[in-house]
Amino acid sequence: MDLLHNLKITYKLMALLASMVLMGAIVVAVTYGTVRPLSGEFDDYLAQVAERQRLLMEIKSSFGYGGGIHNFKNYVLRGTPKYFEWIDLDFKQLTSLFNEYRTLKGITKEESDALKTIEATANKYRQNADFIRPMVEKGNTPVEIDRMVKIDDNPAIAAFDILEKHYRALSAKHSENLSEQIGSFLINLLSIIGVMLLVVLSLGIVITRGIMHSLKRLQGTVIEVSEGNFKARTKMTGNNELAALGKTLDDMLDQRIATEEHIRRLAYYDEITGLSNRVDCHQRLDLAIKIAQRSEQKFALLFLDLDGFKDINDSLGHRAGDELLQAIGKRLQSVLRETDFIARQGGDEFCILIENITDGYPAAQMADKCLEAITQPIIIAGRELRPRASIGITLFPEDCRGREQLLQAADSAMYAAKHAGKHRYAFYTPELTTKAEERLSLEHDLRQAIGSYQFELHYQPQIALDSGRIVAVEALIRWHHPERGLVQPDQFIEIAERIGLISKIGEWVLHTACKQLLAWRRLGVPDLRMAVNISGTQFQDEQFVDTVQEVLEVAGLEPEALELEITEGVMQVTDQSIATFRRLKELGISIAIDDFGTGYSCLGSLKQLPIDCLKVDRTFLHGLLENPDDSVIIATIIGMGHALGVLVVAEGVETQEQLKYLHGIDCDLVQGYYFSKPVTADQIPELAAKNFMPKSGVRGKVA
Repeated sequence: MDLLHNLKITYKLMALLASMVLMGAIVVAVTYGTVRPLSGEFDDYLAQVAERQRLLMEIKSSFGYGGGIHNFKNYVLRGTPKYFEWIDLDFKQLTSLFNEYRTLKGITKEESDALKTIEATANKYRQNADFIRPMVEKGNTPVEIDRMVKIDDNPAIAAFDILEKHYRALSAKHSENLSEQIGSFLINLLSIIGVMLLVVLSLGIVITRGIMHSLKRLQGTVIEVSEGNFKARTKMTGNNELAALGKTLDDMLDQRIATEEHIRRLAYYDEITGLSNRVDCHQRLDLAIKIAQRSEQKFALLFLDLDGFKDINDSLGHRAGDELLQAIGKRLQSVLRETDFIARQGGDEFCILIENITDGYPAAQMADKCLEAITQPIIIAGRELRPRASIGITLFPEDCRGREQLLQAADSAMYAAKHAGKHRYAFYTPELTTKAEERLSLEHDLRQAIGSYQFELHYQPQIALDSGRIVAVEALIRWHHPERGLVQPDQFIEIAERIGLISKIGEWVLHTACKQLLAWRRLGVPDLRMAVNISGTQFQDEQFVDTVQEVLEVAGLEPEALELEITEGVMQVTDQSIATFRRLKELGISIAIDDFGTGYSCLGSLKQLPIDCLKVDRTFLHGLLENPDDSVIIATIIGMGHALGVLVVAEGVETQEQLKYLHGIDCDLVQGYYFSKPVTADQIPELAAKNFMPKSGVRGKVA
């Protein structure tokens, strides 16, 4: 604080000294700029006065005071013929002097009249001289001289007095003007000095404030640093000493943070791979446990150990081992998500933390990716290697609730994987291992199924209650797995959506169903409508309508023969969904809302969207006879559908009682095992020729 106080005083003194120097320089400049014009004006005045004085003296001399024209009579009487030559010269000089005098600046009328008087007197003398000159030359001067014109010199003498008086007055006037100008100059100078004092004072205040602002920023930064905030910075700019001091302080703080970061990396990061080390891993694991306990979440810990790493170290050297560890670390990082955490536990062991999961499948999926990335060929010390690893997986909180217990469980699972043959993963719970392996295997097989023609379509009839005949069929996909046999849709559709295969599978279903409908027509089967289920992913695709149109064109099928079944979750009213619905409707394609009553649709959505059919979910029929609420819901849906002008289909009809109830509340179409299970394409022609109503004993009306 004393240093800052001394700095403040020093800068104030420096500002005052600078202000005084600046003010002195300004005063000198102003004085010089003002006095110099006055000096020039005074010099001009002196020149004018001196010029008048000179001309006056020369006119007097030439006129004859003390000789010259005025005394030419004396010269004539003395018999001096040379006088006429002198007088001619005097007259010429007088004429020149008169003309020169008249060119002076500021000549007055009084001066001009005086000059005329003197000039007139001189001309009279000139006349007498011209008169007497011939007589003098003949020697008759004494006789004729008395005949010369008498001349009165008094007017000329008075004129000379006037010129001398004007000269003296002019001198006094210029002296007075000069005094006034000097006084005015002094007043202006004092005013300028006052203004300069104010300017200098203001400048000093501004400079002082700038200095004080810089000092406060330095002081504030020092205080923050003393309180432990090493991220504080002065952020001072400029080229002065205080700015340089601030920049130096900022550089010192940056260097301190860089040093602390280096120390932290040494403490928490692995030097070989650059990954987090054991210390950081344990801290992160403790934090993950606290977060999971507080938010009731789950996470998985993967414990990875390289297979045969000791042999690589022994045969190729530790440098080669380090290169392999670096490569493995990069490969593992490449497959992790941004939210995942990885650390080198030590030696050839790595830990991976996968947070916010619902079951063990994401952990198994990540383990599978890690194994695939690790085993890629790599050149180490000139030799091609295919690294292998075993991974143990444990889940929180199912397996353990403490950090050490989790690490031990994951380590045990890792050794179980090694005992099972290495380069694989194992869950701490055997049941989870089996389940996760099955799902991963199913995912792998599903990718192969598309290109291996393992899919086929089965078709379930939709019966019109008024005629008992098939009017439509719903295409249902089946997967004939070469080892598992027939796999139902509920076992693989969700996986297909998750791994991004649903659009490709859905397009295959569309193509196959449309071609099959055309094939039935060639066999003489009456016109049927083909209903195809569409996933939300397909429906949200901007190219979906174009794909459907292309499928119809390739199959040679009219759009009116196709019905697309969309779940309630898809039919949310958005600009894109409305546009898609309308484009499909413009093509002539029917749209059905599948599993109606189980989603979140509202009457507003039904009113805005151009739908043709509502399909009542099968869950309402299962409790139809036992739960009166289900019957009310079904009747309400059917009544609402009819009010909207759309058909209503009841799914899951399995008993005659259900059929009778539906017929009694005017349901349009029914579908279920009571009539037929989903069958292969070759069975549909036989079913299409059948009347299903006599079997139920129900007689219906024609809709």
